[in-house]
Amino acid sequence: MGRLKITDKTRQKGLKIAQKNNLNVVYVNDKGEFFSTENLAALSVKGDKEKYTKIEVSEEPTTHKDSSNMDVIVEIAAAKDVEQVQEILNTEKARPEIRQEIIDACYKRMDELKKEDE
Repeated sequence: MGRLKITDKTRQKGLKIAQKNNLNVVYVNDKGEFFSTENLAALSVKGDKEKYTKIEVSEEPTTHKDSSNMDVIVEIAAAKDVEQVQEILNTEKARPEIRQEIIDACYKRMDELKKEDE
């Protein structure tokens, strides 16, 4: 990983996302997008290791959720507007198997974003 410098605000947001989703670590790219795995972060910047960094949480998570769900939940938590979350929700509702945890996370994030706009 590179030497991408992040602001305290970005670090705090990353820690909040990690703690909210029971992760030990999150990765952030130079665009301010957060990821649950280094691979996803690297893919987001076409493999340029100078354009992403790791944010570690000092405490262990209390539960271990399905990692495939966690990737989506981290994406939801990092969403910057209601429309982005709505797209994820629509995609999730179209799946053959319901992942209620993700649907719940979408509604929760949309509520948070709506309150931020008030």
